Amino acid sequence: MRVIRAADPDAAALELAIELDAELITDEESAERAVTARVEAGRTDAIALGPDELAELRTRAALHGPTVDATTLHELRRLADELGRADRIRVRTEVSLTEQLTRRLSNGSSVAIHPASLLEASATVSAADAELAAAEQALADLGEEPELDRPSGETAVDQPPGTLDDATSTPRRVNVAAIGIMVALVGAAVILLALGVAPVVALGLIAVGLAAGLVMTWRGRRQHEDTIAVSERSSALAAATAHLTLSEQEVQTSAAQARWLEQRLDVQVMVDRADERARSARRHWESLAGPSADPYDIDGVLRARDPQYELLGAATKASPTVRTANALHRAAAARWKIAWAGLGHPDPPSLDEADLLLARFGDEGDQQAGEAAIARLKAADAWAAACAILDQSLVLVAPSTWLSESRLESLLLTLPAGADVVIIER
Repeated sequence: MRVIRAADPDAAALELAIELDAELITDEESAERAVTARVEAGRTDAIALGPDELAELRTRAALHGPTVDATTLHELRRLADELGRADRIRVRTEVSLTEQLTRRLSNGSSVAIHPASLLEASATVSAADAELAAAEQALADLGEEPELDRPSGETAVDQPPGTLDDATSTPRRVNVAAIGIMVALVGAAVILLALGVAPVVALGLIAVGLAAGLVMTWRGRRQHEDTIAVSERSSALAAATAHLTLSEQEVQTSAAQARWLEQRLDVQVMVDRADERARSARRHWESLAGPSADPYDIDGVLRARDPQYELLGAATKASPTVRTANALHRAAAARWKIAWAGLGHPDPPSLDEADLLLARFGDEGDQQAGEAAIARLKAADAWAAACAILDQSLVLVAPSTWLSESRLESLLLTLPAGADVVIIER
């Protein structure tokens, strides 16, 4: 039990009742009625049936029938034989007359094709076309053959950009600088000689210039050789790395291509077989209905080949022989219905169901089993109904205004265990 305080008990109780699908109690009479219903539900025997047991009980209950004497049982079996014989006569008469009318209305200059053959050929064409469409779709979903991806604009032996240009331009720049230094020193020596400086100083400058030029030329050549060596090692390493990467990609691509080729071969075999079956079905259809006939318009084909086939049904029903057979069947069915109505079955069973019922009529053991099954099903239904009542919550709207505290306590104590009660008070 729960107690909820609300400024507007009526509105809160209505909202809660809608939310919980509960029973709304607003006066003492409805409270007593709800409590009494739950008390009665709590006294119901708890019977829960599993799916297998429920199916078995329903089968036994359906086969339950009244105990009949030997005379009545013999009469029911005679009526069953009579109804079955009348039904067979009616069906055979209609089939025989239909075949006769079909032969008479068929064109004598050509071979008559039975509608059932055309229907079967049309269904075969439809199934073969559907199979071919599915196989072609599977082939389309397979996609194109996987290819090896190579970086655009590069190869496995590409060298780093700018390496060769730097290696070529480095000694050229060093030679130019050396020549410039030597020219500058020689010019300085000439100027000193013109100014009257001792020739030894001028020659010393010239010697220093030549020595500096030779040293710079030698160092530039060493630097050029080192650059070429580093460039060659970098190119070799890059080529080896690219070769390994491309080899791994080629292995993966080869495996993917092999899987793709195997799948494509399997799917292509399916397509070829489906195409052959479709062509065979189409040839068979055209041999029956003609090359211009549409297998998906079977009604139109039947009308074109036999315009009178729609008249067969009406002609068959108008035949005196068929009318006599139908009258015989209706009379047997009426007697069958009257006999079962006398046993308490307003709707007579079919002949297949009647065989089972007649086999059990007069058997006391089967009768008892059927009655026990019906009783257990009723008990299970009663327990389901009781559970529906017990599971529904009670919402009491301000019971203090229309019920004394002692009476409210008495009603709540009367409720069976598990009953849910919500009290809304201001």
